[in-house]
Amino acid sequence: MIKAENTLDSERLTRDSDGFTAERGYIISGLTGDDPAKLYQAMQTPGLPQYGDPHPVIPDIEVTQIIVEPLTSGSQVRVDIVYRKPDESAADAAADQSGQVTLNTSLVGEEEFRDVNGDLLTATYVDSFGVQIRYFTANVERPQLRVSFKRTEQQIPKSAINNYLGKVNSAEWSGFPPRTWLCSSITAEENAESYDVEYTFVHRAETWRIEVLAGITEDQASQFPIDVETGNGYAVYEVYEQANFNNLGLIF
Repeated sequence: MIKAENTLDSERLTRDSDGFTAERGYIISGLTGDDPAKLYQAMQTPGLPQYGDPHPVIPDIEVTQIIVEPLTSGSQVRVDIVYRKPDESAADAAADQSGQVTLNTSLVGEEEFRDVNGDLLTATYVDSFGVQIRYFTANVERPQLRVSFKRTEQQIPKSAINNYLGKVNSAEWSGFPPRTWLCSSITAEENAESYDVEYTFVHRAETWRIEVLAGITEDQASQFPIDVETGNGYAVYEVYEQANFNNLGLIF
């Protein structure tokens, strides 16, 4: 299992005429493969600060550089995170890289088995065996947010298709929490010697996962399947692979 550990001895803070510069070090363990593969895996570690993330304490500085290097231990890599005040020209360039941004919404029907408080939808009734509880689902309409980016690229985005299509964001992206955006489409149209590429992402505030209603009562708790949350009556499954969308340079 890949995990990140903050090394307190590597914390460093300096200040000059441009403001504060902070450095934080991490040891990433549990990596496999050759050195290039380990370095890439380390860069994608969930929970690791990513480019553009704000410093947890000092205002107005954010991650501007991430340095990854292998350690003598075969399964470990060191990651140094550098926080500085962002360069305004670089921010403008990043915005230009995103190209044309389009936001729209549509109503989507979803099967729901919980109310706004997170409680299961139940109906209580009495029969010859006494008080009974029945679980049920309801079809509700929810607005679904979509964001599309159109920009010109020099090649067909094969790498982006392999690395991001059908995956959800592993880290915070454009201010939204992990696993709340799904890359639903990447298309490319040839235009002279370049390509007009469009990336589409779909938002789901509850995160992109599967929740399955078990439909059993509190009285049956001792018989709950091991993958069902006792007393809640539903199981949660992560079914989408994750990728760091910040590496695409698309922001809104």
